[in-house]
Amino acid sequence: MVKIGFLTQRMRSGFGVDVVVHNVAEGLVNKGHEVIVYCCESDETYKDISYEIKRVLAPPEKYFPVWEINSIHTFRKLKDDSNDLFICETFPYYSSLLLSHKPCIMLDHGLPNIAGFSLLTKLNIKYITLTQNYIYFNFANKLCTISNFLKKQYPYHLRKRVQVIYNGVNHYPEVNNSRSIEFRDKIGVAKDDILLLYVGRLTPEGQPYKGVIELVNIYDHVKSKNEKVRLLMVGLGNEDDVRFLRRHGVIPYINAPVEEMPIIFSSCDVYVTATRWEGFNLPLGEAQYFGKPAVAYEIGAHPEIVENEKSAFLVSSKADFIKFISLLAQNENLRMEMGANAKRNAKKFTWEKSVREYEKTILKILK
Repeated sequence: MVKIGFLTQRMRSGFGVDVVVHNVAEGLVNKGHEVIVYCCESDETYKDISYEIKRVLAPPEKYFPVWEINSIHTFRKLKDDSNDLFICETFPYYSSLLLSHKPCIMLDHGLPNIAGFSLLTKLNIKYITLTQNYIYFNFANKLCTISNFLKKQYPYHLRKRVQVIYNGVNHYPEVNNSRSIEFRDKIGVAKDDILLLYVGRLTPEGQPYKGVIELVNIYDHVKSKNEKVRLLMVGLGNEDDVRFLRRHGVIPYINAPVEEMPIIFSSCDVYVTATRWEGFNLPLGEAQYFGKPAVAYEIGAHPEIVENEKSAFLVSSKADFIKFISLLAQNENLRMEMGANAKRNAKKFTWEKSVREYEKTILKILK
């Protein structure tokens, strides 16, 4: 048995990194290891779990160097916990590991394109990039990331040391078809409507690269030609986001409970996302797991997560985005064929496979 400590910003609903930490932690416990997840904030999303969550780490600060200094101070509270190894998931906790004298895996989920962010956010992202690539990652016993796309972003001196461990996408249960029909009725979507689904952040200012406004604009064009096409957008948001989406005929569902996500994915006909950067794109993988064809931009890790023109259409222009949504909306046989391919493709991304890779890496480091 190995005692493993995870360091991560939070354990809350609506965040992909948190889903990854939860599933890897559960998997390692199932393999006989002891796991504690250290974070600065958590909610009731992850309950009835087999590992322990401790809220001890430094909360976010406006200026990231300040946050990093605070994180080093709070990390000292862990000195009495006899972990054999740490897995660090997020900034600013990489720097703390330099003081621990314990073996560590530094996991990188990637940093987004800075276009559209405020000046302060751009400077913070640049600070993270420089300190991680040229200081902290060099001291990791093992540096892991979640896609080959991210691996290629590293400077050469790091790239040759990086191990890619894909996320799993099979964390939701299968859903009875009658529940999907009930959900569509509840949100006002008819049986013969074609329901598009997007899952992710809904506030454009928070993460501009997610392409929320662009996706709404694409939907405006699609529905002007086919009034049977509907769009459901699910994710973290606020009432301003709801008003904006409703003005465009979009069905908004903010802050959906985790237990409803399987029903939501099962209820759609096509998954869509106009995001311009993704280190993995968990919702796209989840949609594949539920056998849903997709339309997305050919960016980031998307070519690794879907099979272009088999389980999804990866496009390079807004015109093609509109074209392929319209094609899938009009062709049920194509949706069924691509959906079957998507379900088959998703079998490459399981948590069982991910956890085996993590355990193998952990045992090799401690050997």
